Amino acid sequence: MKLVERKLIILALSALVGCSLIISFWLLRVQEEDYLVFKRVVLKRRQSTPLRNFIDKRGAKFHVQQNGQYWILYNYIVAKNFYVGNDSVSLALHGEYKDLDTLGVLAQRWRGPISLALFANGDDFRRAQYTILHLIKCTPFGNEIRSFVTFHFIMHEDHIWSNIPKSERAFLSRTADCLNSPYNLHNETYRQNVELTYPSNMARNVARQTISTYYILSLDMNYLPSVKFIGKFLSMVYKLQLNNPFNTVYTLPVFDAPKPKLALPETKEGLLKYCEENKLCANEESERTPYIKTWLKPSKYPRVLSIMETRKHVGLWFPWYVSANEYEPFVDERLHQESLTDRWCHIDLLQALGYDFAVIDNAFLLRLPLLNSSLNNITSLQEARMASKLQHHQRLMILRKFLMKFM
Repeated sequence: MKLVERKLIILALSALVGCSLIISFWLLRVQEEDYLVFKRVVLKRRQSTPLRNFIDKRGAKFHVQQNGQYWILYNYIVAKNFYVGNDSVSLALHGEYKDLDTLGVLAQRWRGPISLALFANGDDFRRAQYTILHLIKCTPFGNEIRSFVTFHFIMHEDHIWSNIPKSERAFLSRTADCLNSPYNLHNETYRQNVELTYPSNMARNVARQTISTYYILSLDMNYLPSVKFIGKFLSMVYKLQLNNPFNTVYTLPVFDAPKPKLALPETKEGLLKYCEENKLCANEESERTPYIKTWLKPSKYPRVLSIMETRKHVGLWFPWYVSANEYEPFVDERLHQESLTDRWCHIDLLQALGYDFAVIDNAFLLRLPLLNSSLNNITSLQEARMASKLQHHQRLMILRKFLMKFM
């Protein structure tokens, strides 16, 4: 019996060892297969996405939301490249389909994330679709637009276009007429024909709401930043030590762009050379800029950005600026472009909140002429400001006293 028991024990142990070896071998094969699959995915992603900052489309999900009497299609067309934090600086734009003539040059010059809110009511949506398809499929800017631009659409509830494609894929699958320019088809927009107010401040907020980078530059569609701005700006702010970092914005001077036949200046050196040759640098925006004479002097280090000075807001200076999206308050959606009060009221709010305005040297904006202008009724900026100056000032003082209780 003892011999039989020993044999049984030896057989049992042998079977156990054999099973263990089989299971171990199987697990190693599974791990090896998983590693090979993972390796193929990584290699495929590297080959198809050469841009270092590309991650995925998380955070850029399509959704529909109501805002008062407007419906908003967020992330209707999503840029292929996605950036977060300090990977880049986002451009927040707004406009109508006629303003899209500048989008290709903007995307090519900016080469970073762009969030664009388009106000498209009734038949304007079809025209916007035709224009976007033409830009993507028929122009040399198509790759930049698909890589960097995310489109949102805003519609008034009484003027919704009935033939909206159900998805981004359905939108982009439609054909484009590359033989005809989309900008010559209609002199007036549907919005102008039905006399809808253009909600510029709401559109600015929509463009900002889905941005995932820390810094943003909120602009109108006819402003072009100087080239290589993103990398130079991020290199600059990494080294800054500010007294008021969360309540500081970084301002850019504005100059009129040269005539279409002339090359657009890309750097401050090129801009100063153009100004010297043509004596055309001054415009109403630059004349209201308090530091413009100092800025127009040649820089000691022209290839890097630096802070020339930090100041408080004064007078009729309504600067364009880079800000921290999370900390800057959203603009007042009750104000709109037609009244010419949409931007200066927000600048006054930043003033009331004690914001610092840091002046960037060696970076600037070029202002292009607009195909589409919705400004009417009030012709003078000074008249627009004086019309409600006292009442607005009183509201700001009440707001400032209220906020000071919590500071």
